[in-house]
Amino acid sequence: MRRILRSPLLCVAMSIGLFTPILASDYLVLPDGSGDFPTIQEAIDHAVDGDVIQLGYGRFTGSGNRDLLYRGKAITVRSQSGHPETCIIDCEGSETNYVRAFVFDGEGPGSVLRGVTIERGYMDNLGLPMPYGGGILFIGNANPNIVNVTIRNCGAFAGGGFAAWPGSPRFTRCRFEQNGSCGGGGGICFDGSPEFTDCEFVDNAAQQGGGGLTVTGAGFATLTGCLFANNHLIEIGYGGGIEISFTTAALSGCTFIDNSAIGDGGGLRCTPPPGRMDRGYPPDIAGGAISAAEAFVTISECTMVGNYAREGGTIGLVYGSGVDLHNSILASNASGAVFCETDADTLSVLCTDIYQNTGGDWTGCVADQAGIHGNLSLDPLFCDLAGDDLTLPPDSPCAPENSGGCGLIGAWPVTCGASSVGDEPPHAFGPLQIRVVPNPTPGACRIEMAVPTISNALVVVTDVAGKTVRELNRGPLAAPPTGGASRLWDGRAANGQQVPSGIYFVRVRTAGGTAVRPVVIVR
Repeated sequence: MRRILRSPLLCVAMSIGLFTPILASDYLVLPDGSGDFPTIQEAIDHAVDGDVIQLGYGRFTGSGNRDLLYRGKAITVRSQSGHPETCIIDCEGSETNYVRAFVFDGEGPGSVLRGVTIERGYMDNLGLPMPYGGGILFIGNANPNIVNVTIRNCGAFAGGGFAAWPGSPRFTRCRFEQNGSCGGGGGICFDGSPEFTDCEFVDNAAQQGGGGLTVTGAGFATLTGCLFANNHLIEIGYGGGIEISFTTAALSGCTFIDNSAIGDGGGLRCTPPPGRMDRGYPPDIAGGAISAAEAFVTISECTMVGNYAREGGTIGLVYGSGVDLHNSILASNASGAVFCETDADTLSVLCTDIYQNTGGDWTGCVADQAGIHGNLSLDPLFCDLAGDDLTLPPDSPCAPENSGGCGLIGAWPVTCGASSVGDEPPHAFGPLQIRVVPNPTPGACRIEMAVPTISNALVVVTDVAGKTVRELNRGPLAAPPTGGASRLWDGRAANGQQVPSGIYFVRVRTAGGTAVRPVVIVR
């Protein structure tokens, strides 16, 4: 199948004879090899700038569907459906089969990878020329666009999910989960300026430095609206969520929850990754959520809860680093709020709520900034901390109306305090758990709920202002014998109209508790 695409501008140019037309082609590749080309690589080799290679439903395996090269071409490789879970590039890597999904070598932003899942890449062998980037490797200052891609269950010596060395890739709405490495579990970037927008780093682990992500060397890293959840540093070094070293970075609107720098051993001790060879590691473990090592970092409108560092704080500063922290919440972390290694570390704090961290709040290098410049130590009143709903009620001291001119404090808006489900007494059946798949989504998604066999439940979708967009269930909600009830949201409001692109919230309320999950609509 081939579809020829022509732009209006191209047609005008053709009509007046300015140049010979260049036609963009659209090819289809299927997992069984029955498409326009038998493998992804053969389609790429045939393509020219502007072409689109669509990948059909299913699992791509074997030679020609891994270790893929764009060869400098400004082309798009994407799933036909647009949903990563329907199109999987399975590298089938192992300790005897060292493979990854893609290598980008010098490609620019016109090279696009969109809407696929990459899994089981494996490059954890120091005998390899480049044992980095289990899922994707970026070299030659490559800066392609990676959009709505999931990288999971990949491993490498450094950068389990991906590695950029050097490179400045742009990741948008990507998810990195259950990847592992010596340095940078979800990914690692050397000497580049990567951009991450609305990305998720979940359940990744590193033995040394950056459980979720490591950014090191020259350049400038930007993270906007990203989530770091349940990432772990299990050996020595810094940064349960993210390690930022020898560089400059800006984090805005990010959430760090349940990340840890535990330093309890856990397997083979790795050699420090490149760029840290001459430094070694001190014995302490710093930065349950974020570490800055000889770096300058701006952290704005972020929320950090439930993070832990065996030694050091939720934010750890070492090697004379500087951090500008403002409009953020550091609350209920199982470690101190901030750790500074030496007097050379500098920290400027504005409009920030540091509250009830077990290792101390306004202590150490931030003790002199308590109660000034809009800083406070009050319960942010999260809508449902136990259910990981970090949105705020209208009476929160971090709400714009109550923050003394600071505006919103934290990463999440004021949304809760609305509907309820009857007056049933609570039941002790454990915490309510929900998930939304796919997320992000171009339209429909499924809300999966761990509820008792039969439960009264209210399931609603709200906008960021807390206004109900659609009610999906009110009353009895039956779960099948295998467990887990679900409801489908078709991406439409109560009036039947499609909702526009943006952030919405799925809110589930039962007698046993409330849970909220954001869902991103991208049309």
